[in-house]
Amino acid sequence: DFLGLDNIVLVPGSFEDTMLSEKFNNLELMAAILDCDLYESYHTSLAFIWPKLVDKGYLYLDEYYSLKFPGAMIATDEFFNDKVDKPQCHQMEVGDFERWAVIKNNK
Repeated sequence: DFLGLDNIVLVPGSFEDTMLSEKFNNLELMAAILDCDLYESYHTSLAFIWPKLVDKGYLYLDEYYSLKFPGAMIATDEFFNDKVDKPQCHQMEVGDFERWAVIKNNK
């Protein structure tokens, strides 16, 4: 068990290989952190995670506002283009780095 926790599963491999696995078909997520930098990785990850996110589930987008990894925002905006739910910036204090997330609202 990782750090003594029994609810963490480390899955080695590329996003494209591991997120297409049928072994995760029945997975339900309350929260997920996307920290995968690149356009293709975000594209693959969003398509895998979003349907598994439960109502009111929280999806944190680590690189959404990153100047170093602009593909993250492009892939995210493309993915949510036809959806009601959209990325939102967390409330910030002066000097804070922008933090973005999506909360799923099954309507």
